Amino acid sequence: MKKMIQRGRIVSPENTLISRRISARVAARGVISLTNGENLVVARMYDIAMGGISFLYAEDCDLPGGEIKMDILLFETLANVELFMSQAKSRISWRKYMHDPEEGTAVLRAGVEFLDLSPLHRAALKGWIRTA
Repeated sequence: MKKMIQRGRIVSPENTLISRRISARVAARGVISLTNGENLVVARMYDIAMGGISFLYAEDCDLPGGEIKMDILLFETLANVELFMSQAKSRISWRKYMHDPEEGTAVLRAGVEFLDLSPLHRAALKGWIRTA
């Protein structure tokens, strides 16, 4: 089946949605903090891609809306690799409840889209994903 990219989505020639994912996600260990200037949330990272991240959080009601600033600390203890990105402009793009694979409890998993990564952050993230 021939695939085409159309407005950030992968579709078939019959215009059937195959995937919205443009870049592959990799599992990631780390913490993030995000704020919209009013609420501050600290959460555990779940996975990351060049276009954004997803994280696990206990409560839906505390998550800030609109454009947010996010600090990200990624760490991979086996490879001894760390990456810190500060004040990345982002927005929460989706939310769903799931079973936490580590804790065994119900948690919120939310996806965050990067709106504007600096060239330095983009290059560092690309390198981190390659080593993960």
